[in-house]
Amino acid sequence: MAEDIVTMRDVYTLVQQLNTRTAELVQQVNTLAERAEEDRAQFGELAEELGRLKIKVYASTAAIAIVGTVMTILAQMGNLSQ
Repeated sequence: MAEDIVTMRDVYTLVQQLNTRTAELVQQVNTLAERAEEDRAQFGELAEELGRLKIKVYASTAAIAIVGTVMTILAQMGNLSQ
């Protein structure tokens, strides 16, 4: 039965260990929160870049369509003049 006795020193040691582990976990959570914020910022930048690329694709598609139309008109004008 003597080994079943828990002293105040044992309780104090366990509380210190718990506090140390809690501080470590809080630091890990803060680090993860910082990383998540960085990731959010990076995703925002990527979304903006994708938006710019989308505009470039639309502009390129429109330019190709215009060139194709002009080429068709010129070809038809060439056929009419023959």
